[in-house]
Amino acid sequence: WIFSDDIKAILKELMQFDKRKMKIVKAPFNPDNKSILRPEILSSWKINNFPEEWDACICDLFIPQGHLTRAVVERIKMPEEKIEPELVEVNFLYCLEDNIDKLGYQLLKPRGSSKYAAIKTYLSEWEEDEQDAGLL
Repeated sequence: WIFSDDIKAILKELMQFDKRKMKIVKAPFNPDNKSILRPEILSSWKINNFPEEWDACICDLFIPQGHLTRAVVERIKMPEEKIEPELVEVNFLYCLEDNIDKLGYQLLKPRGSSKYAAIKTYLSEWEEDEQDAGLL
């Protein structure tokens, strides 16, 4: 479970984006190189220093080694040659947020304005469950 109202910061921390010095870079394919088969779903973007632990994730947004799929870039409404790495990063994080449950995480956002609202909600629900089970 993830408790946050800033999912992008949490995802970057889970991936250790800053610690690993991860960076989204343009990784265009050489169309003349016919010896390498590339799936149609791949985009021309890649995340450098992609976490090895995330290679095992089954996700429509990336493949092992951090190559991003077209699912990330297609949501950006501008010609691909004008897209900047920062925009790809932001869009990648939005896409991850939309697919967070597929990665094995459950996002719980706070309902109130308190920065501790998610924790309070979780604890009160947990306490209710414990009482219902007769454990408290």
